[in-house]
Amino acid sequence: MYTEKFRPKNPSMMVGNEESRIGFINWLRRWRKGAKPALLIGPPGIGKTTLVYAAAESLGYVVLEFNASDTRTKERLSSSLTPSTHSLSVLGEKLLVFLDEVDGLYARQDYGGLEFIQGFIEKSNLPVVLAANLEDDEKVRKLLPKCEVFAFKRVPPRLIHLYLKSLIEREQLNITIESINKIVEHSGGDIRAALNSLQAVLASPSSEVLEVARDKRVSLRDALNTLFNSSDREEAKSALEACDADILEKIHAIYSSLVQSKVESSVLLRSLLALSAADELVSRIKRTQEWRQLRYFNAMLSHMIFDATPRGVVQFSQDAYPWSIQLRIWNDARVLRSIGRKLGSMLHTSSREALIVHLPYLAYLLSRLGKDETQRILREFTADESELRVLNKEVARFSK
Repeated sequence: MYTEKFRPKNPSMMVGNEESRIGFINWLRRWRKGAKPALLIGPPGIGKTTLVYAAAESLGYVVLEFNASDTRTKERLSSSLTPSTHSLSVLGEKLLVFLDEVDGLYARQDYGGLEFIQGFIEKSNLPVVLAANLEDDEKVRKLLPKCEVFAFKRVPPRLIHLYLKSLIEREQLNITIESINKIVEHSGGDIRAALNSLQAVLASPSSEVLEVARDKRVSLRDALNTLFNSSDREEAKSALEACDADILEKIHAIYSSLVQSKVESSVLLRSLLALSAADELVSRIKRTQEWRQLRYFNAMLSHMIFDATPRGVVQFSQDAYPWSIQLRIWNDARVLRSIGRKLGSMLHTSSREALIVHLPYLAYLLSRLGKDETQRILREFTADESELRVLNKEVARFSK
């Protein structure tokens, strides 16, 4: 999708809200322990999330993102966020906690989500960024005094027009000035909507496309819950198509939802194989730059996941780490870093990816072997007793 292809990697490449963007970057650059968290407020589609990731990358931070609309209660927020308060880094990296859609928190006392967030931002030893769509929301108003607030507005039409013209000229896209004007008009100050409309018009030049691209948008959470629960394949496909999330966001969210669900191993394997096929398509598109093939992505992804997963079993989840590393960060961080470096070197990947993606597979395969054979392989991999202890714990998880 164009929102993925043209997502700014540097804050200076973004459009609109320059004063707030500069203010946020300066806040992150000067952040010290004890500083107030940042609160980004503004309508969807104007670049709040993109700014967080672009600023973090430019200043050397790794983002741990959580969605408050999905993790609303004190119990779920605590299980997701508490590990990050006990460690200044994971695998030696600087971390930034990003809590999106805080206006989706439960305000009721018995859920305790809002109260937990208020306590968390006061105690966190990491920079914390909150984002919300509505400033007049009661929950957001309670957070305002505790935060450094950066307000974002819809991007002016003239800036969207200049941005689209520059992009079209650079990419040598074939589209009329009249169509550009209509895209700007229907975008409503939403950069993401403008890019989606541009791609829709180029794929199918029709006067109806702009209305469809703008009016049928749904959140990632709602789209995936429809995908996992609807009994109609076409309804599931339509929901995924109506979601503006980037293709990689969809893949990552589906993966997190699958591994956090309680499904049989055979069903999980079938679902993950289907998801990997979609991921291979994305990699091929990026490698060949055949971006027009993305028109088939949502249909392929929705139909394969629909056929692979039982109805009503999987629910949307975006937990940052899908395995027990969350609960062991502060206990085994040094040992895990060492294991990650060794495994990453063997697999020619980063230590972080080696731990999060590959280590569970290694542990699962070793759990299928006999005890003596497993110990022989582990001792060849490492002579460190602390590493051996941690690896044995991972193997034991799959042996139960």
